[in-house]
Amino acid sequence: MFRVKDTIFQHNAVLAAPTTSTITTTRLQILCWPISILFLLIILPASGNLPPVSPSLTPDQLAQHYRDHHHGFRAGVVFVLLSAVVYPFYGIGVSNILSRIPGVNMVMVMVQAATGVVVGVMFMTAGILFGATTFRLDRDPVSIQLISDIAWLYFTMLVPILMIQELFISSLILSDRRQKPIVPRWFAWANGVLPLGWFGGWGAHCVLNGPMAWNGAITFWLTSASYFVQVILCVVFFWIAAGELEDE
Repeated sequence: MFRVKDTIFQHNAVLAAPTTSTITTTRLQILCWPISILFLLIILPASGNLPPVSPSLTPDQLAQHYRDHHHGFRAGVVFVLLSAVVYPFYGIGVSNILSRIPGVNMVMVMVQAATGVVVGVMFMTAGILFGATTFRLDRDPVSIQLISDIAWLYFTMLVPILMIQELFISSLILSDRRQKPIVPRWFAWANGVLPLGWFGGWGAHCVLNGPMAWNGAITFWLTSASYFVQVILCVVFFWIAAGELEDE
């Protein structure tokens, strides 16, 4: 019985005073988000899709676009898959930080980490779909267009799971009732509001032209801008929080 108590005490001591190695590991995990996004977005300029190819192109025009850029597209798919490998570690790093909040709901902490894994799986699926688009460029242009549509709609409309992850993070931050929370409370509200800029992805399946199309000003550019702001804020504040864990 005493050994069990000693083990619990040692476990709590580790939580209360993480080593420099633990802090460094957590910070590296936090950096996995921008690294993942960098890998994910390499496919766009590499394949002549910055902004993405217009959904209003005819099947023949679209097939020719992929034939003209197939080398860059195929190379970009590899980086999308690397993005899928890296991203889940960000969710783990965030959970490592937020688990230090006194009385925190550990189920929510674990679900937050799990959403990171789900996002990684979705990135991987997007990479596979993009790979299928240029796998057989001698097939009928209509078939190429169909696979292309599925790939781009999937890429554009995976925002709901990303929003769920940010809502979990915001809820966990707000659960810290201490005078000096591990992450500023205002950041929780900002983290919950910024994903509203991704709303264009919810309607990308309805239009072929204009700002709501998957290459449009709202669905692509506004979403990208608000997403990058979110990445910067999260990395900065969680990086700082990871460094302060030693004082928790």
